[in-house]
Amino acid sequence: MVNLTIDDKKLTVEEGTTILNAALQNGIDIPHLCYHPNLKIRGTCRICLVEIEGMRKLETACSTIVKDGMEVHTRSERVEKARRGVIEFLLINHPLNCPVCDQAGDCDLQRYSRRYGREHSRYGEDKRDFPKHDIGGGLIRNMNLCIACTRCVRFARDILGIEEYGIFFRGNDQQVGIYQGGELKNAMQGCMVDVCPVGALTSKDFRFKKRVWFLDPKPSVCQRCATGCNTFIEVEDNVIYRISPRENQDVNDIWMCDIGRMTYHDMDDVEPVTFPMMKSGDQFFELSWERALEELASEIRERGEKGGFALVIGTGASVEDMASALLAADGNIGEERITFVTRVEDITKEKAAGNFLISEDFSPNTAGAKKLGISDKVKKIEDGINSKDITGILFLGCEIFEAGLPDALDLKKVKFTAVITDRLTTEIKKSAEIVIPAPHWSRKSGTFINSKGILQRIEAAVKPQMGVIPLTKVFADLAAAIDKTSADYDSFYKEVEKRVG
Repeated sequence: MVNLTIDDKKLTVEEGTTILNAALQNGIDIPHLCYHPNLKIRGTCRICLVEIEGMRKLETACSTIVKDGMEVHTRSERVEKARRGVIEFLLINHPLNCPVCDQAGDCDLQRYSRRYGREHSRYGEDKRDFPKHDIGGGLIRNMNLCIACTRCVRFARDILGIEEYGIFFRGNDQQVGIYQGGELKNAMQGCMVDVCPVGALTSKDFRFKKRVWFLDPKPSVCQRCATGCNTFIEVEDNVIYRISPRENQDVNDIWMCDIGRMTYHDMDDVEPVTFPMMKSGDQFFELSWERALEELASEIRERGEKGGFALVIGTGASVEDMASALLAADGNIGEERITFVTRVEDITKEKAAGNFLISEDFSPNTAGAKKLGISDKVKKIEDGINSKDITGILFLGCEIFEAGLPDALDLKKVKFTAVITDRLTTEIKKSAEIVIPAPHWSRKSGTFINSKGILQRIEAAVKPQMGVIPLTKVFADLAAAIDKTSADYDSFYKEVEKRVG
């Protein structure tokens, strides 16, 4: 361990720690722009300069390792003067347009300019003027805002291991750009926006949609694959505006892939299901919850007695959803007729594009299904349909249809199909006799277990739509309808909690 003093505060830190990290670990703020805790140190911006007793020059706190007995001053007049000079230099070409800049409120340079900036610029020459550039994928580059900190370049090169983005020219002509022109192709471009301390790189999906100070970040977990990246779903007035990564060193560090960021668009072009429906001819008509569950319960009773009813659970179900479905199925649907659908995809292309987080298992809760003893028995269900033993199926989740499973199961041979889903797709319209609404993944709470076996709890980020109720209550009511009794919610929920563990 090393003993040192920063601003008259005596500290003890691990050997090899930088002055900047020693200060930050002990609540002492030292401004920094090019430094990022997850990137290699460059020491280019010079805003973290500090004064060290016994050393003639000011030193960068981000790249100077602490020594025993070292005395550091982070707020001396000499340091403050140097920082004012650095900010003045950085603002020579940077436009002072914070009120109309998309990064305002989320910009480190804006924050430090308030502290160290001059009221008037002494620079009388014309500022650089680059056109905004669509660099492909999901990003817009604005070189007028760039301070050449190289965080985006270091992320692409050092974290992704992809040499496609770098620094061109020198001095006043310095720019960041793509080698050999063309478009940016890596699969983690959103992270380049995250590490940018100014607004030089912005996301096409989010830019100028909403000021960041209006957004309420709700902790959640990505539903795109079995990695289970920790996220914030950022909302205002029950509307999702973006998904950003949340730090978890055991799962995703501070990163997430672009596929995960865009998952909230999955309802953009689909018809939501907000009330129970039954098919008559080619058309669906609305019916009450009681009638819908009675119709479904009647089919399960009639076909289940002969082992002719199956339960197919989709990839997006929480552990609570699955436990509730199993409880409702107890004694009515045989264990050999209950399956979880595993969805494995070819991720060769994503891996080549630097997506080091994506899992080939596109089911966010395969481990949760295993915990409850549900395995992939799709082949057995398929055999049962072909032999005409299975004549009715309840699907939990629309992902099953998106994966193309109905063709494999040949639902034309099934006499009754019901789907519990948040959306009415063309395939569901074609196949289902009864459709029951389910909350969208962003509108429900539940437990998911990722591919490492880490149990993660999510809470609803936005309120459920009118008429949509939690699936634990749906299955409690269904179980009661099958048994022709009144629902005992307390007992049902306690049993679900017991199974979830």
